[in-house]
Amino acid sequence: MIRRFLPKFFLWLLPLSFAFQVAAIGVLHQYRTRSGDDHFEFGWEMGRVARSIATGHGFSSPYDGDTGPTAWEPPLYPYIMAGVFKVFGIYTHASAWVLLTINSLLATLTTIPIFLVARRTFSERVATRSAYAWALNPYVWYWSIHWIWDTTLTPLILAGVFLLALELQDWRGLRGWTWFGVLYGIGALANPTMLAFLPFCGLWIYRLLRGLVAMGRPQL
Repeated sequence: MIRRFLPKFFLWLLPLSFAFQVAAIGVLHQYRTRSGDDHFEFGWEMGRVARSIATGHGFSSPYDGDTGPTAWEPPLYPYIMAGVFKVFGIYTHASAWVLLTINSLLATLTTIPIFLVARRTFSERVATRSAYAWALNPYVWYWSIHWIWDTTLTPLILAGVFLLALELQDWRGLRGWTWFGVLYGIGALANPTMLAFLPFCGLWIYRLLRGLVAMGRPQL
């Protein structure tokens, strides 16, 4: 299992990273998306689908006009956007603020699995530096405060999947495998390109099972 979960410096590192990102949204006016082409730059195709959901037309119309149901985008992030649109308005500055703030929160939380993966595979020192490098990296903030897209949701889920793949050898029974499947299913709903990593996880799991059987430690 994941031991010695997080060091104390996370108590200030995570709030600081999140605060910097939210402040940058305001200072750089990132919530002011261009209104041209009927606000297409507000989430692009995902924004269009979210608008269709919020207006009661279902998961459809990723471009201009009512073009009917679509499979152009995965469902998770458009539905998050649609929920924000229902509360704060479609293509409003308030909705942009909320969505970019959510992105910033997700980017901040990605620091946790990055630290845990680095600690397990390298050392506490490398893990600490990795956490600082991610949490205080302006290039990471660019994706969280500028793009209304799944650019921070997908990395968080993928980092969690990678961490679980490493931790499975310590999770007895079906619990670890269940969480792995659930998290990967959520990831596929967020961004199907994550499935490209699944065969490599499968190879890791196969290697893991062979090692456990050889040691007389069956997990299932």
